[in-house]
Amino acid sequence: MSVEDQQSEPSNRVRWLGAALILLALAVLVWQALLAGQGDEFPPLEPVVADAPPTRLSLNEMLASADTSRLAAQAASAAAVAMAASAAIPPNEAEICGVGRVKADDSGAPLNLEVIQRAAQQARERLLPVLANDADETARALGLFLQSTGSSSASDAALPAGASARDALARMAVATRSPQTYGFAIRACQGQRGDGVCQMLSAEQWVQLDSSNAMLWLQVATDAQARGDAAAVAEALYRASHATTADWYAGTVASMALAKLPADVRLPERGALAAELLTLQANGATPHLVASQYCSVTAVHDSNRQQVCSALAEVLAQKGSTLTDAGLSATIGQRVGWPAERVAAARDEVSAMSQLQRQSVPAPSSAWGCASLVQATNQIAQVGQGGELNTMRNALKRSTDDAATLAKRYRDTEARRIAQAASSPASGASSASP
Repeated sequence: MSVEDQQSEPSNRVRWLGAALILLALAVLVWQALLAGQGDEFPPLEPVVADAPPTRLSLNEMLASADTSRLAAQAASAAAVAMAASAAIPPNEAEICGVGRVKADDSGAPLNLEVIQRAAQQARERLLPVLANDADETARALGLFLQSTGSSSASDAALPAGASARDALARMAVATRSPQTYGFAIRACQGQRGDGVCQMLSAEQWVQLDSSNAMLWLQVATDAQARGDAAAVAEALYRASHATTADWYAGTVASMALAKLPADVRLPERGALAAELLTLQANGATPHLVASQYCSVTAVHDSNRQQVCSALAEVLAQKGSTLTDAGLSATIGQRVGWPAERVAAARDEVSAMSQLQRQSVPAPSSAWGCASLVQATNQIAQVGQGGELNTMRNALKRSTDDAATLAKRYRDTEARRIAQAASSPASGASSASP
């Protein structure tokens, strides 16, 4: 997603939230299309950065510090409300947790999202003071990051305040030893990397705070590619291929924020804020594309390039934390000569996990219901604690369908979707008309 998407009206963002899993699934689907062998032709990406883990207080510790008994009671109460509701929702209605049945649009989503926007704003107003006064630098950095992105009531008048929070965060990052804090700052500055205090930040400085992380070296390579420095790209990819971790910290913005949110915040507000934060996470691109381009089908014919790319594929396969990592490892692995059986098994696993995500996406009419919000907030906590890839692998182990069955279901659905898109070119032409 583009940097400009982060500046779009919150009402537009919220309409497509539904539930947290929708965004996670869409991100996987987009990257699978990129990594299925087409990545070589894509132009360099603008350098954008997501988040790294806190140093003083781990995410697990943050989550553990929440009043879990109170949250569990809220979840049970919400589930009871959902169970009491009719299982069949009329086509012209949708559920909103804490409100009940409301009018729906043609897709089945709530027609008026004002109550959801207001719920997200109320939760954000409870959260920001907590973060601002936290003893942990990473929590304070998260608060500044959220302020720099605006709020659900953001307007042109709020832009100076957002710029101030961004600059304060950039100044904090200059002196930090926390890769998480630095990552927040680079991402807040992603549209203004050459302006003001943001000029002082760089991926090269960031990677010095976590030099064993392959994903940060990929960000260094992305920046080097953008400025046309081929030697620096090669050096960064070499360092990535010798890294001992590969963590893009997917899910940490939402999970860290929810862990710090006061426990008495109700489920509707908690779920609305979670969805807003997941939209913010999904708007941040990842640095995988530079690796796909560097390890293209033709490039790996060079023996030195083949060696680096083979090692990088192993790092992503063994140390990766997202489905994108797993998909990219299979793509590069195939190019460098992995056995066909290994490539097929890796691709089946990614497709199966993508299918599980797709199956768990609620219908638009129930996406804002209490049961869906409980499911989404639980998923956020699981991803925050164990990472996306581990979370989905555990889900795959629990599934009654095996990986091959799920993978086939996913590919069949994708084939139908592509065929339908190809059979209706007029729709694309009409959408492009002024």
